[in-house]
Amino acid sequence: MSVLAVTLLLCTGPLIDWRHAARDVPRFLHGTLGIIVTLLVTRGILYYATDLAHGPRDISSAMDLLLTALTTAALGWLAIDLIERRRVSRPHPPVLRPSGRAAALFTLAFVVAGGMGASLLWVYERILQRIVSHTDVDLLHFSLHPLSGTRFALAFALVLLDAAVVWSAAAIIRVPALICRAPRTWTWRGLAAAGWIAGALLTTAMMPVQGSPVPLPPFWGALAAAGVAAIVVGRVSSQMRRASQAARLIAFFLALLAPAVAMYPSLFAFATDAKELLVAGEYAPQALRLRDDLKLRLGHTLDQIDAMSPPLEQFVVSPAGEMPATDRASVVWSKTDLATYRLTSAVELYGADGRLVSRFEILPEYTRPQFVATSCTWEAFDEVAPFGSSTRYVLRASRGVCVRGRPIGAVVVRAMLDYRTLPFISSQSPYLESVRPIREARVEGLFGRDVEFVVYGWSRVPIFASGTRVWTLPDRVFERVVASRDPIWETLDRDEQRFRVYFRSDRGGIYALGYPVISWFGHFMNIAELVALIGVLYLTLLAAATLFNILSSRAQASGRALLREVRSSFYRKLFLAFWAVAVLPVTILAFATQRYFASQLLASVDEAAGRTVTVAQRLVEDYATLQPRGPSALTAIDDQIMVLVRRAIDEDVNLFDRDHLQATSARDLFASQLLSTRTPGEIYKTILLDRMPTFVGDEEVGDVRYRLAAAPVRAGGREGIVTVPLASRQQEIDEQIDELDRRVLSAAVLFSLFGAAIGYWMAERIADPVNRLTRATRRIARGDLDARIAATSSDELRRLVEDFNQMAADLKRQRAELERTQRIEAWADMARQVAHDIKNPLTPIQLSAEHARRVNIDRGRPLSPVLDDCVNAILTQVRLLRQIAAEFSSFASAPVPRPEPTALADLIEEVV
Repeated sequence: MSVLAVTLLLCTGPLIDWRHAARDVPRFLHGTLGIIVTLLVTRGILYYATDLAHGPRDISSAMDLLLTALTTAALGWLAIDLIERRRVSRPHPPVLRPSGRAAALFTLAFVVAGGMGASLLWVYERILQRIVSHTDVDLLHFSLHPLSGTRFALAFALVLLDAAVVWSAAAIIRVPALICRAPRTWTWRGLAAAGWIAGALLTTAMMPVQGSPVPLPPFWGALAAAGVAAIVVGRVSSQMRRASQAARLIAFFLALLAPAVAMYPSLFAFATDAKELLVAGEYAPQALRLRDDLKLRLGHTLDQIDAMSPPLEQFVVSPAGEMPATDRASVVWSKTDLATYRLTSAVELYGADGRLVSRFEILPEYTRPQFVATSCTWEAFDEVAPFGSSTRYVLRASRGVCVRGRPIGAVVVRAMLDYRTLPFISSQSPYLESVRPIREARVEGLFGRDVEFVVYGWSRVPIFASGTRVWTLPDRVFERVVASRDPIWETLDRDEQRFRVYFRSDRGGIYALGYPVISWFGHFMNIAELVALIGVLYLTLLAAATLFNILSSRAQASGRALLREVRSSFYRKLFLAFWAVAVLPVTILAFATQRYFASQLLASVDEAAGRTVTVAQRLVEDYATLQPRGPSALTAIDDQIMVLVRRAIDEDVNLFDRDHLQATSARDLFASQLLSTRTPGEIYKTILLDRMPTFVGDEEVGDVRYRLAAAPVRAGGREGIVTVPLASRQQEIDEQIDELDRRVLSAAVLFSLFGAAIGYWMAERIADPVNRLTRATRRIARGDLDARIAATSSDELRRLVEDFNQMAADLKRQRAELERTQRIEAWADMARQVAHDIKNPLTPIQLSAEHARRVNIDRGRPLSPVLDDCVNAILTQVRLLRQIAAEFSSFASAPVPRPEPTALADLIEEVV
């Protein structure tokens, strides 16, 4: 079915090309409808396929939400494209004539549009609220670290849904423009804005307030973003067809980024409400019920021991003189709720003579050497047991193991009230989480990981803390807790950081659960990480679109068009060069700084590990010297002593007798076979064979990696190895490195944006004169010699501009001189032609006049004197015309120098 869905999706490529090439409305609408149907059918097939594969899922399912978001974003883009194409296509909607009725209808249309847009955003806000409350992923953690497919899928889905909903709301605002066009005056624009705001206000007033209400300030922020988006659509849509590929890519990136930033306040409000609901509705009741849950689980444990197979009688019988072991008690412990919930507990098995046969413990206490049961039924009571220098509340149950009413042994079960067993409290050793039934480790990126838990006694002294620091209990809070058992939310400061703390109390103490309030700098970091996350999403979408175009469409891939455009643009290459020069050194420096500090932190871990294991080594050797001297001094070290060592160094401690485990402070981990009882080979080689004083290396348990330190222990002529797993310290260092990575990434994003801004300014400053020179050159090439460029700088570019302007002026002057020269040459040609044309008829005229005069003379001058006067006049005018033609012809030819004798003295006197 997935193959069918992918095939259908690839079929949208030809439909997109057909829709783009359509020149009439029916073909265009058919192509659009085909794309919509194909997308919906593809989404339905994928939903059905995932439903068959994984069963019914919640709305916050990452993959389903991502597929829905992609489909919604595609449909939103189609809606905006349809509306804008119809708005600019012919025939255009009629222009409203100014009148009261037209203004009322126009305003009413925007009232409806505002109400519909607000309703769409309100529905999405409710969906977003449900997604946040039903997921265990911290949706405010936008960092690219750690790499998690589920978290990335949810984040990408929310970004796409934000964009789809905000731009769809903007498209709804544009719908009235399809019906009619208003005059382009501020009055009509004010009516549109007032109508839209009124519709949004009416919709907001009619929102149901039952359940968790939608916070109004973030909601109106999203509405304002939709309004701005509608304005941007109206102004930019007509320019996108003429925009360059780079401008389009930047516009699409901003179209993804702006809605996500606008919806961030809503996401933050919902995440805060969900976290407070989690604290008040789940974590606090678990802390209050811990005492009752402990009694309930102990009761279940006793029933499970009674129903155990093989029966308990087989575990308490042992040969006389056999040393107590842990294997039998560990089998009993592993089959009960003590192991299921990893309660701080102990199981002890005693023989018929009261001698300890086997003991398995997580509960650190001193072992009783003997115990004799008085009854074959369970006897349970509370006791206060010593825990080092302090005391702890412990539930104790015991009974005799009887056969036909005769006791053959006894079993004792103890369970201590330990707040570390709460499901939301992470173990100090992360690998312990792998055996917990409810794994709620504070892993980066999980919702609620930053909640801290502190228990105060009624003396206001902290009894337990999930971290290393606690809040000071103010007097006002203590007085309210004493006066009432009602829960209290308070804002407290600790180490210049603000916390929201939830207080509950009972007879056992005061319980405080709090989380840090995100500061303005924290919000800035979140936005920076959001920008980086959207950048990754955008690059992924571009790569997917390019691959889609290659597989299914005849249109050119946007990546190749962008590459060709960058190569052909001096401005873009200059911008990229400035951006690279500004960002790459900072990125390299940030990476080097991160690696340096990370290496320093890891080196500090190794150094601290060496000191810690050395302290453990000395403690074990000192305890061994207190035992009876001889070869058995080291073998006398048992789990109880290792528990005391653990209390001293605050880390688990293991003692190996050369190649096998002898004693440990975490017996349950070895009994559950999570850890091997064999000495790690590298440690054995380094300590015993190479005789090194310490060893610090890495170990793995499942998918958990931690540091392990080891040192030799020598006592009584024997040699052993003490190991200290530094999982808690490793976790702290990993958290510090993760925080460092987040800050480095945020700084890199900030400097990238800052470098892009500087690069844009510098590229504009340098490339703008070049661009203006290019445009002016084109004008000059078209014959406009009046093109000039204004000099805006005082450097080489100014001289280049001035030289270009001088060149343009010289060209204009030379063209004027050329025109004058050509005009004179034209006059000369005309003069020669005129002189020639004048001279041609003069000769026959002169000959005719002279012939007439000779004829008159030959015949005795019958026509004289009139004919003589006429002929003389004609010949005089002919000579005059010849002189004029000769002078006109000399004007058309180059002047001929005619030297004449000149008296220089007279010339100088005349000039001076």
